[in-house]
Amino acid sequence: MRLHKNFTSICTICGFFFIQQVTSAKGATAEDCKNAPSGQTKVEVCSELIDSLRQDSSSELASIELSNLIELTNAYRERAIGFHEIAFNALSKDKLTFKKMMSFSILDLSIVVLFDKEFKMRFPDEAVSKEGMASDLTIRGSFLMSINEFENALTDFNLAVELDPQYATGWNNRSYALERLGRTKEAKLSYERTYEIAPSLNPKSWQKKKK
Repeated sequence: MRLHKNFTSICTICGFFFIQQVTSAKGATAEDCKNAPSGQTKVEVCSELIDSLRQDSSSELASIELSNLIELTNAYRERAIGFHEIAFNALSKDKLTFKKMMSFSILDLSIVVLFDKEFKMRFPDEAVSKEGMASDLTIRGSFLMSINEFENALTDFNLAVELDPQYATGWNNRSYALERLGRTKEAKLSYERTYEIAPSLNPKSWQKKKK
């Protein structure tokens, strides 16, 4: 998923035609965004925070102040969660809304990953930057799995475990993607790696693969 380096260009594609239809939560803070109720309300509150932070930020990613970069990363991540919740609430009733909200969620997570890359460039020796990016890639991969984008999901999981080889959730999710792609031998090896790192993470899956 290729994204332009210009911050404004990235935000333009992020589903704002939907955002403009919701009621803004004026003066939203990072805490408001994090603690907002699920679904639509979270999207509204986090959208207001994102708009505010964007007004105070440079259009070039490399020029965004660190504090704003961190807040934007968190706000986009929280909004992605809100879109994801709306999507799954619509799954059994409205497949079109499900697909649209999942697309918005994945786009928001793509921006988060882009911000993670910027943070990693600024602090290449910080383990937390690698761990955070591995986690965000795994979340995006999980969302891609839910819309049957197994190859793209596997790419995210591969990147996640490359960044953080001890990240058991990344290895576990990688196993699911490989299994769905019919690559059972590779899936078993990935399950084995999961078990080595965290035996209690998914014992049922491990026992099933072990037989």
